[in-house]
Amino acid sequence: PELKKKSQDLGWHFITTYGMTELSSMVATIENETLRPLPHCAIQIMDGKIAIRSSSVFTGYIEVVKGQVELKKPMLTNQYFITDDNGSKLGTGMTVMGRGQDMIKISGELVSLNKLRDVWFNLVGIDLTQAFHLMALPDERSENQIVLIMKKTESLRDPKVLSHFSPGEAILSKIQEFQKQVMPFEKIKSVYVLDQIPRTELGKIQEKVIQGKIQTEKIKEVKVNG
Repeated sequence: PELKKKSQDLGWHFITTYGMTELSSMVATIENETLRPLPHCAIQIMDGKIAIRSSSVFTGYIEVVKGQVELKKPMLTNQYFITDDNGSKLGTGMTVMGRGQDMIKISGELVSLNKLRDVWFNLVGIDLTQAFHLMALPDERSENQIVLIMKKTESLRDPKVLSHFSPGEAILSKIQEFQKQVMPFEKIKSVYVLDQIPRTELGKIQEKVIQGKIQTEKIKEVKVNG
């Protein structure tokens, strides 16, 4: 939202769209949170997931199994491809709630990690998006809990950055403000500091690698109160 506002302030026309690799195209535009399908698509909600019927739906996934190339055809339900994206009815239309992997349950409540990340980065500023990652870790009592991953970077030691955001009390201050803006079950429970936040070549954060590091390298956990 912050990046969108900055773009609009610069006078750029901004259209929010919804698309996916499996269709090699845009699927819909989003107006007032409502999906507006393009002419080649029909959209339904099936068991909480967005389902799409289109002439451009992919042929299948290519997999290499023991050196042999195999084509796995997509599973279709009444000609609809069921995505991993969560959606819901909104009046006469539909809305995108988030990717399946970004929707988790905490103490029985459905939580959007994307929404929480928006809250966090609105607090710390867009310039520090590479230094933090908000994610969920399994928890025996509540099923999942929210944790903040922090990267050790030279930028956090830069006096110019330290003037408005620094380790220690400054981070705790931002966390306390975050806690006030979210539901009790959405609060950050712990902070972990890593040398690097692992990413793929495309820049996507590798949460399973982070979880593995926390478990195997016994990275210190800093509990958060409030």
